[in-house]
Amino acid sequence: MISPHVRRLRLAAELRALRGGAGLTHEQLAKRIGESRAQISRLENGHIVDQADVMKILDALGVGGQRWTEVVTIAREAGEKGWWESTRGMGERQALSADLEAGATTIREYHQTFLPGLLQIPEYARARTEVSATLEPLPFTAEGVLAGRAGRQRMLRRPGAPTYEVILDELAVRRLTAP
Repeated sequence: MISPHVRRLRLAAELRALRGGAGLTHEQLAKRIGESRAQISRLENGHIVDQADVMKILDALGVGGQRWTEVVTIAREAGEKGWWESTRGMGERQALSADLEAGATTIREYHQTFLPGLLQIPEYARARTEVSATLEPLPFTAEGVLAGRAGRQRMLRRPGAPTYEVILDELAVRRLTAP
C-alpha cells in the first residue's frame, strides 16, 4: 500500500516545481485553468487532491508524455483511501501513523516512557485507553484503538513490509502504565 499522505506531499512538490519551472505565480496559473488562487495553493500544499484540476494544470503548463503520466499516477494514488480510513474510532494520530507506515521502508522509534503502539498487545492497549478515558473524554474508542493497532501490526507481517527498529528505555518496560 502506498501512503496517500506521502503521495499528496509528493504531488504538491511536483506541482510547485512545474509551476515554478514555467515561471508562473499562483494567480497566473489559476487564471489559466479557471480556478481560484486558493485552490492552487491547496493543491500545492498537499491539502487536497483533485485529479481534474491536476490534469488542467498539466495541460496549461504543456506537460505531456511520460511526465504527464507520472504526475497523474501520483495524483490517482494520492486520492486512494487506506484501510485505516474505514476503521472507526481509532483516533487521528493513529490513523496518521498508519498512513505514514504504509509507505515506509523503515520505521524507527524511540520511546522513553511507554511501549510503542506496534508492540502493544490488545490487553495493554485496552487498559491504556480505558485509563486515559477516565482522565478526559477521548475522540476514539477502545475497540477502534484495538482495530487500528491490529491493522498496523498486520502491515509489519506483509510481504515487502518495512523494517522496524525501536529503542526502549528500561522505564518503558518496567513502568506500570495500566492496571
